[in-house]
Amino acid sequence: MRALAAPIALSLMTIPALTASPRIEAAVKVFQTVGTDADRLKTYCELEKIEEQIAKNADPSLGVRMDKLLDELGENFKEAWVTATTIDPASEDGKVLDAALEQLSDRCPH
Repeated sequence: MRALAAPIALSLMTIPALTASPRIEAAVKVFQTVGTDADRLKTYCELEKIEEQIAKNADPSLGVRMDKLLDELGENFKEAWVTATTIDPASEDGKVLDAALEQLSDRCPH
């Protein structure tokens, strides 16, 4: 019975990704791709730091810097980012996107 528990648990964890909309699936793929490219990952990590600074201090120059980093990451990333920031984090799609961004963030040096 225990031998079946792990595969069942793993299959349940992948269900949100399988039921996500095509737009969400596309965003997740973009985030995964960024995680495999060292240069883009470095840029993403900078973006993450800027986002944390913006949360503490609404300095307009930080917004300009964030826009520049989003441009560097490319149009597909910008679309995925907008999707991630406009979806309700409590929704199933939001949970899928949060998990993908968490995996990406985990690759950044902290």
